[in-house]
Amino acid sequence: MTKKLHLESMIMGVVLALIVAGGVFFVIREQAEIPTREVNHNLKRYEEGSLQHVAETLIQYQRESAYKTELEEVWGIALGERGIYVCGKGGMELYSLGGEKLFSVSSDKTMRYIGFNASGELMVCEGNGIAIYDVQGNVLRRLENSSWGLLNAVVQSGDFLYIADRSSRLIWKCDATGKVIATMGGIVDGATHNFVIPGPYMDLSLDPNGNLVTSNPGRHQVNTYTLEGKLQQSFGQPSFKHTGFCGCCNPVALTVLKNGNVVTTEKGISRVKILNPQGEFVGMVAAPIDFRANKHAYVVDLVEGDDGKIYMIDNGTQEILIYKKKDPDHV
Repeated sequence: MTKKLHLESMIMGVVLALIVAGGVFFVIREQAEIPTREVNHNLKRYEEGSLQHVAETLIQYQRESAYKTELEEVWGIALGERGIYVCGKGGMELYSLGGEKLFSVSSDKTMRYIGFNASGELMVCEGNGIAIYDVQGNVLRRLENSSWGLLNAVVQSGDFLYIADRSSRLIWKCDATGKVIATMGGIVDGATHNFVIPGPYMDLSLDPNGNLVTSNPGRHQVNTYTLEGKLQQSFGQPSFKHTGFCGCCNPVALTVLKNGNVVTTEKGISRVKILNPQGEFVGMVAAPIDFRANKHAYVVDLVEGDDGKIYMIDNGTQEILIYKKKDPDHV
């Protein structure tokens, strides 16, 4: 009986070895047959038709500088008269446009968004509340509401705050004290445009016409609402092509440029691209090759400066990235 089991084990081992060897041979043969070509001065070799490759003619910006933050995680970025504010796990920091750290504020809460209200104060999303800081980093007051979940972004228009809540999957319209006036993004149009938020990202921005432009990552969409909550349009579709959004849940973040174009960021295939107000592809700010040194890197927030540059934060490297146009009239 023992000899029989031993013989069966030997036969099984030989069969498994042959299967593994055959698999290795198949992979080597297949890899040898994949056509490759050199791109970007031999920095990387891409397969023909690679999802990572972007034609140089489509890239309209170039990296000007990168500054390392001291945050454990980066989540939000804002531009003020004093410089570049960033927030994340560990608190908030202020950097000059040249990358010099000017101050920091420590916090045991993860700050997931930073931006300015109409009074020039900093609004910071901390868990299920909003902390209001002055530009020196001093807490002025806090806004709370029992209806709120985990908050990802907040903008002010007129007397109202519009708050992205990834837990409730809603945009809350509130007064300056945090009192809820209305909600947006619930069951809309037969539930084909309501928010689907599988991960930690949900973003919003104001366009030049004063409308709310929001990300809907689980649906691979960008939605635009009036300030009264009426859905004006929705664009986007699942796709690995530049014209769509890849992966399970993209875009990660967005901002609206002064000319009305929307800039979106994606993880998986890390890229930052420009779409016109109708959702048509315009070009790239940053291509996947920009993030290849760290496979976990992608942009989690961004904003346009008065200088026309785009300021971004990379959660893989915890850096502030500054991109300038290749041609001032290109976009």
